[in-house]
Amino acid sequence: VTVNVTNAPAPSISASSLQACTGETITLTSTAADSYSWSNGATSQTITVNASGTYTVTTTNTDACNGVGTSNPITVTFNTVTPTVTSSATQACSGEVVTLTSTSADSYVWSNGATTQSIQVSTSGTYSVVTTNADACAGVGTSNTVNVNFTTTPTAAGSFTTNGNIVTFSNTSTGASTYSWDFGDFTNSSASAPVHAYAVNGDYQVVLTAINGNCSDTVIFNVSITVGVEELMGIANVLVYPNPTSADVFVSFDNQNGNAINIEVVDQLGRLVYTNSATQMIGFNTIGLDLSSVSDGMYSVLLHSGNNTITKRIIVKK
Repeated sequence: VTVNVTNAPAPSISASSLQACTGETITLTSTAADSYSWSNGATSQTITVNASGTYTVTTTNTDACNGVGTSNPITVTFNTVTPTVTSSATQACSGEVVTLTSTSADSYVWSNGATTQSIQVSTSGTYSVVTTNADACAGVGTSNTVNVNFTTTPTAAGSFTTNGNIVTFSNTSTGASTYSWDFGDFTNSSASAPVHAYAVNGDYQVVLTAINGNCSDTVIFNVSITVGVEELMGIANVLVYPNPTSADVFVSFDNQNGNAINIEVVDQLGRLVYTNSATQMIGFNTIGLDLSSVSDGMYSVLLHSGNNTITKRIIVKK
């Protein structure tokens, strides 16, 4: 008589899923047996688990060929899906608002007590949201935190006084750390209270910007300059003599600011007949012009400084 003895098969486990989200459950089922002893202490054929781990089952059977012993291990994983918060900004200025938005959920409870998906905040702080979802994989629990910082917006203020073409600005701004002045003539300054000399008569829109970090405020001043050309050029007491002349001409003036003065002589057709660009100094200056080589007639003596010109007439008569 020949007898064949076969090793009894081990039980096996089937799973409803190997991956799930925190808050969900996975069902594990053993092959049929007379008794069951799971690694988590359960004793039924089917168990429900809600935590990541490796599970086995040990079974007994009157008929060993139906499976006895300990099964192969099965590993299930629960992934935590939390809500996320996005912010329209993390830095803002006082008086502004920042919008915070949670991922979609069934319910929301924000750290400031709000219960909507999106909230608007206007004060510095750390914000988060707690959500619930019937579908745990849509995100449940406490979100990431978002820090929002509001910087105080400064207030720009000031005034000005004029003396000829010289404008003196005062600055009474509050809450600012730096300043920017635009004088309206393509020049600017970062001084707190600058003094500015305008080279040309006109109406100017001066903009003061008070700055605190990324926050700023502006105020506009309308400045009108209506002064004589000599005052704009910073010179006074301009004399051209002798007049008429037969050869030499002298140009005298008081250079109050030390500006460079270029002197030209042109005829009645606008042709340049003489030029002098000698260096002048602050105070009284006398410049000699040799016109011995020009013809008799009427001429214009032009004193240039920047964009301004003073014109004097002379007669050459030999």
